[in-house]
Amino acid sequence: MLKILNHPFLALISANFFKIAGVLLINKVAATVLTPEEFGIFGQFVAVSAIINMLSSAGLNNAIVRDVSAAEDSAKQATGQDYFWTMLLFSGVAAAVFLGLYPLFGGAWLGTERLTLPVILLALSIPGFSFYISALSYLSGSGQQRRSAALQAYGVLAGVAAFAVCVAFGRDLVGLSLGYLLFLLTPAAVMFVARPLPLAWPGLSWSSVRRKLGDSAAMFSAILFLPTALVLSRSQLAASAGWDTVAMWQVLTRLSDVYMQMFAIYFTHFFMQRLHTASDEWPLMRQAALLNLGAMAAVGALFYLFYDLAVRLLFTSEYLWGREFVLWQVGVDSLKVLTVVMMYTFIVQRRFKSYIAVELAQAALLLVLVTQTSLGASLQGLYWALLLSAALGLAVAAGLYFKGRTQ
Repeated sequence: MLKILNHPFLALISANFFKIAGVLLINKVAATVLTPEEFGIFGQFVAVSAIINMLSSAGLNNAIVRDVSAAEDSAKQATGQDYFWTMLLFSGVAAAVFLGLYPLFGGAWLGTERLTLPVILLALSIPGFSFYISALSYLSGSGQQRRSAALQAYGVLAGVAAFAVCVAFGRDLVGLSLGYLLFLLTPAAVMFVARPLPLAWPGLSWSSVRRKLGDSAAMFSAILFLPTALVLSRSQLAASAGWDTVAMWQVLTRLSDVYMQMFAIYFTHFFMQRLHTASDEWPLMRQAALLNLGAMAAVGALFYLFYDLAVRLLFTSEYLWGREFVLWQVGVDSLKVLTVVMMYTFIVQRRFKSYIAVELAQAALLLVLVTQTSLGASLQGLYWALLLSAALGLAVAAGLYFKGRTQ
């Protein structure tokens, strides 16, 4: 399918745009079928499902890429297997904690009890998600980006078909949520059939598990702190301005995801591998910052110019009023991209305390601004909170990086 894309980066970009296209199609259906209030709740379900999906990685996906790429060819598969079983162990514990706590906060987060079944099914699907993520990371670390891209593309096509079948039987909030679950889970089934990473039990040692706890703790901070703060921010916004305003934020973030996927591919599959082999990371970091800021300026301009067309095609005209927030979204994303340059450096250098400090600072400030001030009562205020939070994250990351560099 992707033989014409000889460059691994282009292959991965294409595969991710398959996924983005699938997500946008689902959002188009949801925006058309559901009321704005229901679409806002659906967006909250998507955000919660993203947290569950990240829990299934146990925060180890980037560590897999790092260690598999550094391993000898004969040891790459064993390294991937070792990480998969460790990931399954860690994520299983996290899933159990999530399911135990969900009755306490689920209704408040989602604004309804109707989506309890889809959320529980999502949590129970963690083993499938764990295999999918570990297999993708193994393929990337072992230099098999084109195979990874092809499997992702086939998985997305199968997932869209599964979503369509599910929605045919239930064109309501619950039916679309279950369809979205199938959309996420079907690529894992495709990956299991292909099985690029055999599931043989490698025999985990306590020293190996303990070493990976550092990676997992650092990345779990990213999973638990900022995404959870964003979910709580949505709930606060819904309580003050209504779920239809949350739906508007959902539209802006989904459009932002289209171009942010490109940056995620670059950092995960290329920048981190080059960092691992660099004797001095600073020239590479400076180059990455300038390259990505230039790319952000270009895509931000396109986002603003074609916002109305994109909303009409991918959502409905009810959400055209969000144009005034496009530049806010681009500003927040630009700060994120600069921060990520240093965050990936922390991962490669195993500076987990620095990584956790940045994530905790952003999440804490966002929660304080949203819950303790009037900024959480409107979309304009929320973007102010997001911008200030992202700026603090960049400042803390830069301070910690340069402090470590001078020591």
